[in-house]
Order: sequence, then C-alpha cells, then structure tokens
Amino acid sequence: MKRHPRPSRSERAVARDEAHNWRRRALCSQADPDLFFPVGTSTPAQDQVRSAKDICAACPVAGVCLRWAMEAGVPEGIWGGRTAQERRQLAHEMARQRSDAPPRAPKRPQVPRGPQAPQA
Repeated sequence: MKRHPRPSRSERAVARDEAHNWRRRALCSQADPDLFFPVGTSTPAQDQVRSAKDICAACPVAGVCLRWAMEAGVPEGIWGGRTAQERRQLAHEMARQRSDAPPRAPKRPQVPRGPQAPQA
C-alpha cells in the first residue's frame, strides 16, 4: 500500500489558517452586509435574496460558508447561497438520508483464543 507523505508543519498551518479565514476570501465581504439579511417577503426582499445568491454563486468559499452556517445553526441570513429556510430543509433532508442509510453490519462475535476447555 502506498503511503502519502504527511503534510509539513507549514502546510498544516496554511490549511488551518485557510479553514479559519475563509471569510476573508468570501465575495460577500465586499458587498453590503444588509444584502444578505433581507427583511420580509416583498418583491424588494425577493430581489435582495436573488442578488445575494448571485454573489454566493460566484464565491470560491460558498461551500465552506454553507457548512459553517449549518454547523453553527445560524438562524437568519443567506449563507453559502441558501436562505435560512433552505438550510433547514437541507438539514432535514440530510438527517433523513442518514436515517435511511442501511445499518452497519454487526460486529462479529469474538472467538476465544488459546486452549479451550473440552466440551462434555
């Protein structure tokens, strides 16, 4: 079996830094934050949602953003191109898929090792 070389300390530091600083690379950081928190369901609010989602669609860290919002349970706003309602639906679908997954095979019983007592 071929082993992959372990990342160097500096490579791990860069990966850790990127994981924590994804917001710096997010395209929304260059937009008006209010755009990502529309109020109501009026036509202007719907336009705001579409505009925010357009920015997210072009964002290089939208997936990380969505994952963070779902793990953190962010209740409002558009994160990773999804509204709060869409994130709740996605979480529900993911939970259902996990529950529909086939059960894992049971562990095999442990077989005693060493000399066994004779059976009568």
